[in-house]
Amino acid sequence: MQLLAQRRAGSHAPDALDELRRLLVLAAEDPEADGAICYHGAKALVFECDGDVEKAIRHREVEIHRIECLHDLARQNPGDAAALENYELSDLQVRRDILDGLRGHAI
Repeated sequence: MQLLAQRRAGSHAPDALDELRRLLVLAAEDPEADGAICYHGAKALVFECDGDVEKAIRHREVEIHRIECLHDLARQNPGDAAALENYELSDLQVRRDILDGLRGHAI
């Protein structure tokens, strides 16, 4: 979360980015990692910090799509609202805004 806050402020700590990279390498060993929302969000963040806009866009799109699917499931099963704890509509909008910004840089 620290790295995301720093990214929003226009900077990032190299140590935090290195730690996130290390965690992504470990997560990539899990065959289910690709299905995780946070995996794609983290990958997008790393690519954003690296300036690889195309890959950042691709991972933000996957992240957003998975969050939208989660919201669809939550609407079908209102008792499972706890699944949206870190993926509320406001969080989804933040990610859409980030994606729009990335697309603006890709032009």
